[in-house]
Amino acid sequence: MVAMYRQPNLEVIVTPHPLLFWEWQVQDNGDLFNSGFSSTRWKARYDGNAALFEVLAAGFYSEPLFD
Repeated sequence: MVAMYRQPNLEVIVTPHPLLFWEWQVQDNGDLFNSGFSSTRWKARYDGNAALFEVLAAGFYSEPLFD
């Protein structure tokens, strides 16, 4: 039987925080892979995209729906 895989939906989310910080997260369909904080929005986007690239470079595979 062939294993069916769900379509990966990797994304970087950047959100502001009240204490002058920006949080970035790398997610796949709501599952958190990596996160961090940066002092500026630009730096948060850069750090989030760098983390996304590391996930892809490591060989990201989504989990099968069923065996």
